[in-house]
Amino acid sequence: MTGRREPLCLITNPERPRRYVLEVLPSAREGALTHYLSTLVNPDNVEAICIDLSTQYAKSVRKVFPCARLVADRFHVDQITLRAFRQARNQFMAELPAVDRQRIKAILKVLEEDNERLKNRESAKAWRTERSEAIDALISSEWGQMRAMLREYPPLERMWKLREGFRLIAKALTREEAEQRHQRWCREIEYDDAQPFQTLLKTSSYWQEAIMNYYDYPITNGFIEGQNKRLKQVHERMREGAYALLRAKMVYHFPLDWFAPAYSHFAESSGMQTRRER
Repeated sequence: MTGRREPLCLITNPERPRRYVLEVLPSAREGALTHYLSTLVNPDNVEAICIDLSTQYAKSVRKVFPCARLVADRFHVDQITLRAFRQARNQFMAELPAVDRQRIKAILKVLEEDNERLKNRESAKAWRTERSEAIDALISSEWGQMRAMLREYPPLERMWKLREGFRLIAKALTREEAEQRHQRWCREIEYDDAQPFQTLLKTSSYWQEAIMNYYDYPITNGFIEGQNKRLKQVHERMREGAYALLRAKMVYHFPLDWFAPAYSHFAESSGMQTRRER
């Protein structure tokens, strides 16, 4: 979480049904994370760890858990794909006349939406019993405008297909199928001139093993992202620097009203045990 001078590091147990916050570290630096992970009991029991695409976190995990499998969070994988598409699209649009840029901007939201979701919305009209004609017209209009625009601008269509091709990797049913799709996508993009997609190619190749490990360990950072949002909300209600109160709220679910101002200094100086320590 970044709402402070020093970003915090949130560590959770993502396995159902006992998902909970393990610890909130006052720093997200590699040294602090490595030190905390090295204090965990029975590190050999850890089979898989889900992280975002941070080499810093990956280094810490590999140092302490050399046998654990790294799993790349699917949300962050989709984000780097969308980022590459946006950068390549903006570079292409910068070379167009103002009129063409405005036309493309009108369908930006549709361009960034998942292709499968768009097609499902289009086909949903066939079986909706109580459908709104206005909604149906909007769906057809969005889909039709996007397809017409892509045909009119082949470079944009190429970028869109590359983005959708990468998204299809995550929709494979087996690891073998996902690896085959990734290989095809790499061959397709290898000679593409767009620098953002070349960067995406390098990133996906570097994290390929972690991306494919999802099929062996289907865990994500969905829970931790929700807790991260909660962490920001709690932090906004607290005075600057009240790390001990923030940690207690996240790890122990203590109401903020339980803490008197004087208790903050006591909590910071004495420390509190986590679930791991109890």
